[in-house]
Amino acid sequence: MMDKFAETSKLVHIGVILDLNSPVGSVANACIPMAISDFYAAHPNFRTRLSLHLRSSHDVLGATFTALELINKEEVNAIIGPERSTQARVVMDIGLKAQVPIISYSATSPSLSTTQNPFFLRTALDDGSQAKAIAAMVQAYRWHEVVLLYEDTEYGSGLIPYLTDEFQQFDIRVSSRFSISLDSTNFTILKMLNKVMAMQTRVIIVHMTSSLGAKLFLLAKEASMISEGYAWIITDGLSSLLDPMGAKVIGSMQGVLGIRPYIPQSRRLQNFKRKWNREIRSGSTKLNIYGYWAYDTVWALAKSIEMVHHESSGVTRQTYRTNATQIPEIRVSTVGRMIRNKLVKTKFKGVSGDFSLVGGQLQSSVFEIINVVDKMEKVVGYWTLENGLTPELGKATYSTPLYHELKPHIWPGNTNTKPLGWTIPVAGKKLRIGVPVKLGFDTYVKVKRDPYTNELSVTGFSYDVFLEALALLPFAVPPKPIPYTIGSNTSSGTYDELLYNLKLQCIELFLSKYCDKYMTAGPTYKTDGFGFAFPQGSPLVSYISRAILSVTENKSKMDALEHKYFSQQKACPIDVERTKVSSDSLSLYSFGGLFIITAVASLCSLTIYFTKFLQSHWSAVRAVHDDSVWSKISELVKLFDDQSPYPVPATDVNATNSTSQSVEALADVGNEDADTGVGDNISRSSSNL
Repeated sequence: MMDKFAETSKLVHIGVILDLNSPVGSVANACIPMAISDFYAAHPNFRTRLSLHLRSSHDVLGATFTALELINKEEVNAIIGPERSTQARVVMDIGLKAQVPIISYSATSPSLSTTQNPFFLRTALDDGSQAKAIAAMVQAYRWHEVVLLYEDTEYGSGLIPYLTDEFQQFDIRVSSRFSISLDSTNFTILKMLNKVMAMQTRVIIVHMTSSLGAKLFLLAKEASMISEGYAWIITDGLSSLLDPMGAKVIGSMQGVLGIRPYIPQSRRLQNFKRKWNREIRSGSTKLNIYGYWAYDTVWALAKSIEMVHHESSGVTRQTYRTNATQIPEIRVSTVGRMIRNKLVKTKFKGVSGDFSLVGGQLQSSVFEIINVVDKMEKVVGYWTLENGLTPELGKATYSTPLYHELKPHIWPGNTNTKPLGWTIPVAGKKLRIGVPVKLGFDTYVKVKRDPYTNELSVTGFSYDVFLEALALLPFAVPPKPIPYTIGSNTSSGTYDELLYNLKLQCIELFLSKYCDKYMTAGPTYKTDGFGFAFPQGSPLVSYISRAILSVTENKSKMDALEHKYFSQQKACPIDVERTKVSSDSLSLYSFGGLFIITAVASLCSLTIYFTKFLQSHWSAVRAVHDDSVWSKISELVKLFDDQSPYPVPATDVNATNSTSQSVEALADVGNEDADTGVGDNISRSSSNL
């Protein structure tokens, strides 16, 4: 082992932790040596060379001891791997203490933070990046509820918070979630699937590794759940590993939709595939995206190490002290931090696309949507942050309905019909219909129980309308009436409880019984009188609303129902019929009495006022020398015009003086031109102003 790099060929020791028995580990085991060969063939003048130390591990404990052995004994300056998120959780902490970069191309759980631990780098996409695309798919097909099936590991549970957050943005509800452990038996998985089958939600999202996913879909096929009416969506953990799962498993996934990162076509990718097919392809090792990421990881690491070849490399024997319950010592790399800093700045065109670490992990904004058809997958669309779902990459289709933004594809059951997303399961509960039980209005709704069979029967106009609506639904909904006694101590449920099932309203019966006292006024609508209450978020609401509208707009059907229940109660006495108002709204004649009262009151007020005015000014009118009627009328008009409509304030001194002066002036004129009587009259008239 060399403490310093030789001048011509400096070896840098790199650890590699894989699970050689898994589809991810086996393809990486083929791609990593291939990357070493291709890189140094393309860069013959580089003065550094990676020396790989490969180890295989399939569990957390094994990965932990392997990482310690690589750091302390092999003196590695970086570790590629481990494969699984649960393994990376522990190994990344060891890397932080040893200042050795832990570079994972497959640990995708977003719970592994690349920002909290600067020595953990992810040359893959974290699972949280696909959450927006999955939510967009569910929303595009107008589904409002989903069921989540996920692996009971850090990898499986890490995506769930991101999915639920994105679903909330579109008002999509996660009706149930089921975690499945890696060691679950077939019986345990079938039992869980039976629970899902008994639910009304038919949109199922699966997030798990290929080994557990293969077992799940084989059992789901056996349980007849890969059939018409179901919608299955798989995340990239399964979508990227369909080939390794084999033809039998793929055959059990017909119609399944999947999402996975988009790998752009390039000359480098084509050359890589040709070399793979020529040199490495075997029946047990299938190429997948993790192979691309592992290949690019080696290129990025080799570039970074070349950039720090001037720095001294090696492992000092500095000891990381811990308490007695932890590992006693860990060697600390003197160049690990420099390698890490160069790696996060490395950018190039790789076989998987643009290689660039942002926040310590690979970034991508494009996903492709696949549809499992026969024994292969077919790309039916893409998702980008800018355009959302599109049938072709880079082509937005804003003018088309959302669920047409993907290419035509098949659904489970080999059908082109989009699943509703929910149903009333045959093996599950029936639609429970709350029916009010109260004396009176039996024509409206009547509940009775057969004394011999104890079977419940419900009749009535409202119930028949509801049954007609159920018959129009595009799926079978078996009803089960539940009686709710109202206004009795022996109630089987309160009225509030009844609202969770149904509330039927009708006014026809009321009017048929009391037509001599009440009538309908204004425009009427066919849906008036019908009310239906459902639990919040029930998918039945829109379907029932349309069905009720269809029933009420069917005149022949409504006439038949009304004749059946109201024909003997609608007739009113002839004398009562004659008194009915035919108008549907108020008119000018409706206010005739009010107008007459107003006119009479106004006329009386005017007469009283005019009479009092004449009484108070009659003496002045009589004093007019001209006895003609016109002169007297003119004098009255003058007096009326001179009279102020407002009282003169007592505190207004100027106004009072002005009035006094006017009176005195009028008095003087009277003394000169008339006798004393006329002057007195003028004075009295002035005082009345």
